[in-house]
Amino acid sequence: MTIALIFTLLLFLLILIMVIRAYRFTPLQQNSAEPENHKPDKKRVTESLSKMLQFKTVSSINRDEVDLKAFSDFKKYIKTRYPKTVKASKISEHGPSGILFKIKGKSSASPVVLMSHYDVVSADGEWQYPPFSGKVIKGRIWGRGALDNKHTLCGIMEACEYLLGSKHEFQNDLYLAFSGDEEIIGGSAEAIVDHLDKLRVKPAIVIDEGGAVVENIFPGVKKRCAVVGIAEKGFLSLELSVKSQGGHASAPPAETPVTILADAVQKINRSRVFKMKLTESVKLLFNTVARHSESFAIKLIFANLWLLLPVVKLIAKKTGGEFFAMFKTTAAFTMMSGSRQINVLPPEAKVGINLRILTGETVESAVASIEKQINDSRVETKIVYGHNPSTVSRTDEAYDKVKEAILKTWSDAVVAPYLMTACTDSRSYHKICSNVYRFSPVHMSREEISSIHGNNESIGIDNLMDCVKFYINFIKMN
Repeated sequence: MTIALIFTLLLFLLILIMVIRAYRFTPLQQNSAEPENHKPDKKRVTESLSKMLQFKTVSSINRDEVDLKAFSDFKKYIKTRYPKTVKASKISEHGPSGILFKIKGKSSASPVVLMSHYDVVSADGEWQYPPFSGKVIKGRIWGRGALDNKHTLCGIMEACEYLLGSKHEFQNDLYLAFSGDEEIIGGSAEAIVDHLDKLRVKPAIVIDEGGAVVENIFPGVKKRCAVVGIAEKGFLSLELSVKSQGGHASAPPAETPVTILADAVQKINRSRVFKMKLTESVKLLFNTVARHSESFAIKLIFANLWLLLPVVKLIAKKTGGEFFAMFKTTAAFTMMSGSRQINVLPPEAKVGINLRILTGETVESAVASIEKQINDSRVETKIVYGHNPSTVSRTDEAYDKVKEAILKTWSDAVVAPYLMTACTDSRSYHKICSNVYRFSPVHMSREEISSIHGNNESIGIDNLMDCVKFYINFIKMN
């Protein structure tokens, strides 16, 4: 038997194994959940969110730019709008803007925390309707915060008010934790966690904003997918700077702070500072969602990641966006500064980089990688702010409860864990809980996703009602 024949036989065997694995790559068993017939008041829920959107709770690092009255008025509104919840709760405030409701249950053994934030980013640009009007037009509620993130706060509070109105008995303590500084990575959520930690509260489950019910997220998958974040990437704001004596622009030296920094930027931008890796969270996502693809080629690839992972990484590089970001620590250049006058050499030039750090890496390792790539002692690095990636939450019985509540609300959805590439307040809760999940219980189209932090943010009323029903379903199970 010749070497060529042996090679051909081995290749045929390899292809046969891959094809068999692809044919056996069928959807994982997903228990069905019978929808419950909850009927919260649609008119009331609509009015509640509409009013919430009228409070201009825009957070800013510069405190002089913050309308503190809008924040205090928002909290007052919550307390007056939900009298049953307020009466059943012990309410406390923490940090600059945190508010915590505790509804006592029959047991304190397995408490649950439902989170949201009520601050929003600024609303610049042209809007179809004024961004803080809360207009209700053609079945939609318009305004900044409709999807990020006042809809979940509204959903949580409406669910509690509805259940208390129907004489529901809470089996376990329920905490409702809201912050007003999530958009500026403030300290209110952390202050609430410190408070719970001092009380030795160990939540069984924490749910915050995150993934949603989405469509067309994976090639060949026509079903709706509900993606639940079981981890999130770390965050690092890094400043690069170069100093000099300055001087007149008419007689420039061979290198200036700007050219030195430009060289550093190019070194980072053109190189592979951070390697692409398949983390456990992303692997679980692929193993769940790819099985539903109607494309045999896609199944062939994802059923054989042990061999074809380089192909997937290549696709991710070409595709870019969130798909690419799930594989590696990303570095985005966001800010630059130099001389204040065009004919003056800058005594100092700066470049800002925003990094999102992959699971398994750290702030320290990211900075070390950047410095090694630049390899120039004239370039100083300064950490403006940073935190490490979260730990990975378990996909056990706690996750199954979230999954069941999703299926009771969207019975046809494929529920899958995933890695969240953005940051949330929930990262602080890993200190006291092993089951922290990131899920915004609404269906989001690509257009709606693009409106988050963009123009014309709005939510459909029926979509908002599903949000309320999800929280009703989840609370009743705990």
